[in-house]
Amino acid sequence: MVIKKVFLAVALVVTLIGAQIILREKANPHLGTIEKLYPNEEHFLLKQYPETTFHIRAYEKVMEEMLMFSKNQHARSTGSWVVQGPGNIGARANTVAIDPFNSQNILVGYSEGGLFRTRNGGTTWLPVFDEQTTLSIGDVVYDPINSDIVYAGTGDPNVSGYPFIGNGVYKSTDGGTTWRNIGLKETRIISQVRISKQDNNIIYVSAMGLPFEKNQHRGVFKSNNGGETWQQVLFVNDSTGICDLVVHPGNHNIVYAAGWNRIRNNKKSLVSGPDAKIYKSIDGGATWKTLKNGLPEDLSSRIGIDISASNPNILFACYTHPTNFNLKGVYKSTDGGESWQSLIIGGDTGLEQGIYGGFGWYFGKIRINPNNSDDVFILGVDLYRTVDGGISWEAATPPWWSYEVHADKHDLIFQGSNMFLATDGGVYKANIDNARWEDIENIPTTQFYRVSYNPHSPELYYGGAQDNGTSGGNNLAINDWDRIYGGDGFQSLFHPQNKDIFYVETQNGDISVTSNGGIDFDAADAGIESSDPRNWDMPLMMSHHDPNVLYTGTNRIYRNEGGNTDINWKPISEDLTKPDSDFLRHNISAIHESKLNSDYIISGSSDGQLWVTKDKGSTWDKINTGLPLKYISSVSFSPVFENTIYCSFTGYKDNDNFPHIFKSDNLGKTWRPINGNIPPVAINNILVLPKPNDGDLIGGDLIVIATDAGVYFTNNGGGEWQRLGDNMPSCSRI
Repeated sequence: MVIKKVFLAVALVVTLIGAQIILREKANPHLGTIEKLYPNEEHFLLKQYPETTFHIRAYEKVMEEMLMFSKNQHARSTGSWVVQGPGNIGARANTVAIDPFNSQNILVGYSEGGLFRTRNGGTTWLPVFDEQTTLSIGDVVYDPINSDIVYAGTGDPNVSGYPFIGNGVYKSTDGGTTWRNIGLKETRIISQVRISKQDNNIIYVSAMGLPFEKNQHRGVFKSNNGGETWQQVLFVNDSTGICDLVVHPGNHNIVYAAGWNRIRNNKKSLVSGPDAKIYKSIDGGATWKTLKNGLPEDLSSRIGIDISASNPNILFACYTHPTNFNLKGVYKSTDGGESWQSLIIGGDTGLEQGIYGGFGWYFGKIRINPNNSDDVFILGVDLYRTVDGGISWEAATPPWWSYEVHADKHDLIFQGSNMFLATDGGVYKANIDNARWEDIENIPTTQFYRVSYNPHSPELYYGGAQDNGTSGGNNLAINDWDRIYGGDGFQSLFHPQNKDIFYVETQNGDISVTSNGGIDFDAADAGIESSDPRNWDMPLMMSHHDPNVLYTGTNRIYRNEGGNTDINWKPISEDLTKPDSDFLRHNISAIHESKLNSDYIISGSSDGQLWVTKDKGSTWDKINTGLPLKYISSVSFSPVFENTIYCSFTGYKDNDNFPHIFKSDNLGKTWRPINGNIPPVAINNILVLPKPNDGDLIGGDLIVIATDAGVYFTNNGGGEWQRLGDNMPSCSRI
């Protein structure tokens, strides 16, 4: 019973790396204000250092070992995790598929949340992909001839700052209940799966390839036997993938593919290039030509393309500008792509270049109503529609900041008289004619960065999430969590003596506070130097000894002693990073204050620097000796032994996807590893609890860690670790 209570507490330290960043025009991120959204291009780099190449073989081996570890009954506890929600906040959905013969059967694929299925039109949903080693879904489609057959392509084709990778194509022959990997593992990111409507054994797949390095596993792949074997039929070059793909509805030998120059690692972010072109084959992929005659021939970023089902000679394409990443142009062909007309943008057309918000590479898709080739939609921050073939446009969804339909549209499909839209906040449905949108899913896959405990409402759970702000609730009202604050949510802190006072944090360390239970918020970062470098997830904590004392860190540690009424942050350290090193970023990534001695504070940085103070910040001692030089993901004092410290590091390395966790019993003078039998996965967070004097648990520290592949704990100082719970899926970014 004691351990089950601990499991519940562990849920409050799990973090999930999301993919959105918000750069403000500086508006208050409270609900209802307008901000500019950009995908996160920094957090991934921080956690990758110092490697330039993501070693995929080692990573894949790690995930397989982790799966075997979690299935071993002796290596995991028997407790179960309980999903608390939220169902109503939403998460990043990449793709949606509707059974062509039964519209009650719907599948939704998430960027890192797996596949969920409903058989009643969205009333209830169940996960159907949780047993796999990857939960990143790029595309899911029903076979147009036999809907018992479903294909899912893995990996996230939007290739944001934290690229989620997959391991090929999966096939189900029972409507999505069970899945089998059928190859193309090396492609790592599948953008589209297209099945012939004449012969369902013929399948085309487009792939972006492993985004971290140049490689040969990009382009278009074809199967003539239902996915049993594959042939690469289009390869542009080792830095160009295929981001969109369409097949002629009446002739599967005619194929169009959109190329995209894309490399994303910790040294380079290639988003545009000369190979962002549309390629066409009329012989089933045997030969290809580059389409010109009205299409851009200079550099471009992501391209979206679609073909009319009612008139396949008509195609539309949208191009993203190579440097400002806004809408570069919209193009229409009425002769099967042989010639193109550039449609007018701006003026009184209702369509502006800024509809992408400066990050068109994150979505950049176009869709045609299969029953009307003049009815066309462009997917961006919001959804835009023309019903006259591109002469005039208007918004097809309410503005994103109203939260009626979430920002950032990734997929739009049509079924009968309805259309279904996948966004960064879930899936919506509308009648094609009236476009009145309704949220059709209550799937709890929200990507939380951090979660919090509120002593005034211990039955509730609170968290800050990717692109979904700060919210709170539990499974008793799983579809009615409260939205508390906007922006990208991070740490929230609750005053233990006054239920009306709590702090929230958004990206890059913007801190706000409420004194009236969330009715109003005020800025709470006065005194923090605006020019200081900050972590995307800037650490923020409340003193264990005085709730009016707060700590945070830029490249130095700050303390606020005035609570919410006299906010005046003051630095209590010099620069605790190493700005002359070759790390990409230099900021504080972890802070902890001892529960036993308020004079003791520890600081860890993104560039591997570890410091401790024994006098509340008057002097600091560097305590790196014997530790790896990597991103410090978490630090913690023991709640039992005053001089004991724990520290974890994270980073990818060839054959060194290692659980770096260390313990010191002398305030950092010496360290020893305590990784024991932890599977080789990176550690992101440490929670240390006092062991209760109950049976075999006799005093000391109970150590709990959140890793890239689950939650683990040890009762014996790291000699043996067990996986916490028997039912958490293999989420690879917690």
